Amino acid sequence: IAVAQTCGTFRRGGELRQVLQPQLQRQQARIQCLGLRFGVDQGQRDALIEILLVGAILLVQFDWVFALITMGVLLFYIVTTVAITEWRTKYRRQMNELESISTTRAVDSLINYETVKYFTAEDFEAARYDSALANYQGAAIQNSRAISLSNIGWYVVDSTAMIVVLLIAGAQAMAGEISVGDF
Repeated sequence: IAVAQTCGTFRRGGELRQVLQPQLQRQQARIQCLGLRFGVDQGQRDALIEILLVGAILLVQFDWVFALITMGVLLFYIVTTVAITEWRTKYRRQMNELESISTTRAVDSLINYETVKYFTAEDFEAARYDSALANYQGAAIQNSRAISLSNIGWYVVDSTAMIVVLLIAGAQAMAGEISVGDF
């Protein structure tokens, strides 16, 4: 209540909103995490079963190399996705922080419209908001670049693995070990 009274007295309602909203979102995320930590959910279990079945089919129907390459690529994808997500988190946090600052400035200047007009500080408030918005846009661009880098890396690995598997299958088909229709 004291925080609400202070923010109301000094007309900083935008700041109060920006403080409370992320806290509520973090609480919701914690509740979701608690639900997932007690066990593997249905989607994760289904994905794991599917991966194991694909590996088993590749082992039974084709050479062990196909299964090894496929499982290796999946493992690489999982490891790199976790690593890149951890790396990208700092950009996302910075982006969220800068968004909070820009939104706080916009809301506060709108709430304090009379004060801004009385002191003819429209240009000052506009410059402050533009600066905060430019910083946010810079962080958003960094975040987008990190996502793009992740996607490009995955496409390169996926395409390379596909080419290797097709070359091996082609060599085996030419040697008569498998037919063209087998693979």
